[in-house]
Amino acid sequence: MARVLRDSGYSSSLPDRRGISIPMTDLRCRFAHMSEDYQKLLDRALSQLPQRTEQKGRFEPPHAQSSIAGNRTILYNLREICDRIGRDRDRLLKHLAGELATSASLVADHAIFQGRFDNRTIDGLVQRYIEDAVLCPICHQPDTKIVRKDRINQLQCEACGAMSPIRGT
Repeated sequence: MARVLRDSGYSSSLPDRRGISIPMTDLRCRFAHMSEDYQKLLDRALSQLPQRTEQKGRFEPPHAQSSIAGNRTILYNLREICDRIGRDRDRLLKHLAGELATSASLVADHAIFQGRFDNRTIDGLVQRYIEDAVLCPICHQPDTKIVRKDRINQLQCEACGAMSPIRGT
């Protein structure tokens, strides 16, 4: 019969399938090799995870600096926005032109859109692009990259390792 420890509420022995009590010290000896194997498996799994980036501050892209010249809008800080969000200028320019339903061209570091658009409109579109194609939908970190897999652009998070498809890019 199992002896019960009064203070802890645990028994010092456990019955096996046949009802014979096995002392806890024997159980620890029997499963010691299993805990070493388990520790090795944990170490191997942790080594395969991506390195966690230590970005503590809030991610905030720069605001659009644009001006209207005639019937054209010039975005002056396209390079700064792209550097901050870690995306290619052509990809962001294509997205902005598609959302504004106009043509766009890239001259030096400036983007020129056909039409008159204010800063709030461009800021809103950049923010939507960041939510759709930069921030991870799982952990909401900006540490992502775009990977093309099976003819589908996917967002691969370097912080948590998640893969998710990107809408319309």
